[in-house]
Amino acid sequence: MYDYWGRPKVEGLGGGLRALNESNNPIGIFMEYKDAPLAVHAVNDTLADLGDCEAEWVVTTESGGEVTRGKAHVQLGPDSHARVGSLSFPVQKELVYRVALSLYAPDGLELARNIYLDPFHHPPLPEGYSRRMDPDIGMRLCWAGEEK
Repeated sequence: MYDYWGRPKVEGLGGGLRALNESNNPIGIFMEYKDAPLAVHAVNDTLADLGDCEAEWVVTTESGGEVTRGKAHVQLGPDSHARVGSLSFPVQKELVYRVALSLYAPDGLELARNIYLDPFHHPPLPEGYSRRMDPDIGMRLCWAGEEK
């Protein structure tokens, strides 16, 4: 994450330090989806009452055309999760979507953001990759040799 001189590396989408900070942010905003969008959720994993926050979302296509946008208020108390609201639009298989979510404090400070690039086109699993998932330990189970 840091180079020899102690400066943050910035390759890719902001480098490892940005990814580490983003993944460890105790406040988050997320899209619930599988083959199509379902909802927007916000999480506050701190002991602070964040109050009446505002969530915003913008969905665009790869070419920049706007599909939908919206905003909603959400109350985020300490150590809480809230379903912000529904997010629904027809997904066209041939289009690539970008879903940008932001969460703002009552004073307008951005608390969290999340960007989904092409969330509805999952890459195929590599050849030989196990499809067997253990529900108790939440891990893929692989067998030596052939998959059973």
